[in-house]
Amino acid sequence: MLRPDGALVLSRLHPTGDWLRHGGNYFDVRLVEETFRQGWQVRYWLAPLEQTCEELRAAGFLIERLVEPRPLPEAERVDPVRYERVTQQPKGFLALRVVPDPRVS
Repeated sequence: MLRPDGALVLSRLHPTGDWLRHGGNYFDVRLVEETFRQGWQVRYWLAPLEQTCEELRAAGFLIERLVEPRPLPEAERVDPVRYERVTQQPKGFLALRVVPDPRVS
């Protein structure tokens, strides 16, 4: 339940980063199983950004803000190679803030 003046904030893996990592057709929806470096086994769906936006619209939401977080400049001192890579390729997450569409009752 969301208050009328509330917002939903969510994140998802960046779909372009998924495509760069896994290859194939960017527009195909598919299930991926992988093990992260920490040994975490995860299953998740690859889907284009358009599908995420459409699912939110169909659920009665409008996207108020979409952010592609990038590291702070100070992070370059910690790991210059990784910093260079993640500031040029969308390998992380998208963050979205969505609000109820006032046109939908």
